[in-house]
Amino acid sequence: KATCLVRRDGGRASRALGLGGTFAEERPAPGVAAFSIRGVPGLRDEDWAPPASSLRPRLLLGWPASEAAFAWGDVSAWLAARVDPAAVPGATVRARAREIAPKAIPLGDRVAALASWVQRLPYVSIQAGIGRGGGFQPRPADRLLEQGYGACKDKVTLLRALLSAIGVESYFVAVSSSDSGSVCRDWPSPHEFDHAIIAIRAPAIPLAAAVLEHPGRGRLLLFDPTDAATVFGELPASLQGGFGRIAAPGEETLAALPASPPEANRVEQRLAGDLSPRGDLTGELVERATGSEAAGFRRQRLTTTSGDLERDVRAWIGEVLPGALVSTMSVGPRDAAEDLRASFAMPGFARKAGTLAVVPLAPIGVERFLPRVAARRPVPVELPSRSLSVDVVLEVPEGAVVDEL
Repeated sequence: KATCLVRRDGGRASRALGLGGTFAEERPAPGVAAFSIRGVPGLRDEDWAPPASSLRPRLLLGWPASEAAFAWGDVSAWLAARVDPAAVPGATVRARAREIAPKAIPLGDRVAALASWVQRLPYVSIQAGIGRGGGFQPRPADRLLEQGYGACKDKVTLLRALLSAIGVESYFVAVSSSDSGSVCRDWPSPHEFDHAIIAIRAPAIPLAAAVLEHPGRGRLLLFDPTDAATVFGELPASLQGGFGRIAAPGEETLAALPASPPEANRVEQRLAGDLSPRGDLTGELVERATGSEAAGFRRQRLTTTSGDLERDVRAWIGEVLPGALVSTMSVGPRDAAEDLRASFAMPGFARKAGTLAVVPLAPIGVERFLPRVAARRPVPVELPSRSLSVDVVLEVPEGAVVDEL
């Protein structure tokens, strides 16, 4: 049993909403409310599970001055009043915008250049004045440019100022970083959010995976300048399909964040090799990832030393192709995708049985894409939106024919 005691402040009416369970409400004393819930099962880490925030019961409490205060439009106005003044570009910001994104290049390239530049700035979270809304209060853009670092709200603010300097309108968007789908639409509050991204009003920019078609503001390109693993034009997987709050006057509803289809988050594996008469195999393994799958690979590459990354990749190839001897390997970006290439040799790949050679053609590396879960578990299975293709191309010795597949 878990119990939360709430003492009313100054006789003002409180508001409560229980999510993910049944909360019993009692009044043990004048001005005191007790909310309790029983039989909540413990949670343990499970593979392929939804975020814990969507599984735990939640009790939301508020003390509005009036019911009118509980509207999403009020939250938008409250946020805009705190974030918009800091995004006004000064002389320093305007000069930097001209340097990074000169007028000679197309508008879409200018926007992408500014977004990538801000994304590369170090992330440092500084919280001050939390009780007065400081958790949502960014520092002025000129100061951020001088300091060269900032939290998510600061990086969004600096990018907004740089974009304003080249004549592009944008908006501050509050989201939930770990599980944007857990935002309660029936509980208008800025505290449903803990992260900030930007919505760029960009009708001239080609359609991308992270585009939101807003009924009143047109095409908005969403971008997270804090997530270095997600390229411009895409949205982190944890935010896709959830909800955000655009900080602008007149925003009365939550914004539904776009979700990319499985074919956009794709892994393509190709094994091409030559089979010798003795049954030895030499060849190349190529894996190309796009969308959220590329972001995961990119995050590993950005946060791991080159030596550790090579060790991890060699270990993975050893699981995909047991007994393979890797001779050369390369890992890195290619356009908006991530490529892995490895040349290898596998002695005794084909098992000889008289005049026959048995060649194993089981899909390579598919196991890591399939959930292995217990028959009974306390939490549901959540599958990511992604797709996989596997091609195996073998050159067989001259005169050899396929007897059976």
